[in-house]
Amino acid sequence: MFFHALYHQNLEEALLCLVVAGISDKLDGTLARRLGMGDNLWGKILDPFADRIFMIVSFSSLYLVKLEITLNPWVIFLTVGQDLLLAPLGIYVLLKKKKFLGSPLGKPVTFYQYVFLIMLLSINLWKLKLDILIFEILLILLNLLSAIHHIYLWLLDRQS
Repeated sequence: MFFHALYHQNLEEALLCLVVAGISDKLDGTLARRLGMGDNLWGKILDPFADRIFMIVSFSSLYLVKLEITLNPWVIFLTVGQDLLLAPLGIYVLLKKKKFLGSPLGKPVTFYQYVFLIMLLSINLWKLKLDILIFEILLILLNLLSAIHHIYLWLLDRQS
């Protein structure tokens, strides 16, 4: 739905999709923890995997669809590339070790990715003239920090 809206330059609908996706992601996580369902298959594998798929589609869409204020292709490449590499590795580690070794940085980085996407669409929707370079740099730094921390945790666990 997000890609369809973005492809047809319906920025209001695309923005609504992002906001609803972000809110529902937060609500389903909170509800799962309160109901004690965070340790099951959905909580450990499928929910983070669904988050990564959504971010891959969202950032890839921004490469395919031309907006007035666009992302640097390297920002898209690094964000999508990280997810394409780390998500399968994380699932492999989880299935092999039978324990989740996610970084506590994952949730804040995903939150920033949602905020970043909402900001970018809002800037384009309201035709604001804003240099987004500092936000792009922050996105890259957060993504790299999270990736390094994930890999560090996996390597640390491998030694034990």
